[in-house]
Amino acid sequence: MASNEKIYVRNIRKDLGIFPNWPTYRQIGLGEVGYYNGRKAQFDWRTSLNDLKINFERNEVGGAASDMYTSRGSVQHSFNANLSDGSSANFKFSKKNLVATQGYDVSHQTIKIDQLENELRSKIANKEIEWNYDWVILSQIWHTVGFTLLISRSNDASIEIVAGNNFMGDVFNIADVNLGLEH
Repeated sequence: MASNEKIYVRNIRKDLGIFPNWPTYRQIGLGEVGYYNGRKAQFDWRTSLNDLKINFERNEVGGAASDMYTSRGSVQHSFNANLSDGSSANFKFSKKNLVATQGYDVSHQTIKIDQLENELRSKIANKEIEWNYDWVILSQIWHTVGFTLLISRSNDASIEIVAGNNFMGDVFNIADVNLGLEH
């Protein structure tokens, strides 16, 4: 049976072409440097561009989307509003090892790759640093104020998230920290 880490990392990698952070609460920063072990779906951060004294420029990407992600075609979701109970979100997973996520108050940062490439090549050529060509660099990062991750471990999993009476709309962000989620 696959671990939650492998389910999450492999779904996001396959569908979106990015590597998510695991555990999701782990504090990492732009410019971390280390190894990626694909078999274990894990990163082993060893150093950083700052520690290596490699300068890099950041791009702040404003208004990053807080769209919901669900594993391709295999997660059904619906939202319902009820005046007495509040709004709810229902998720049905048709297979095991599927994922649904959403972030709240999302921001996005990237490294300017052209500038980093020039700086890195120069430092390597001048023997200012010893670079391991198996290393990877964390070159973009999404930060969220709130994050919800749902993982199915069975072929017929489902969950209902109730926003309570704090929110009375049809659709809500399941990671909104202001909703007073009940279960």
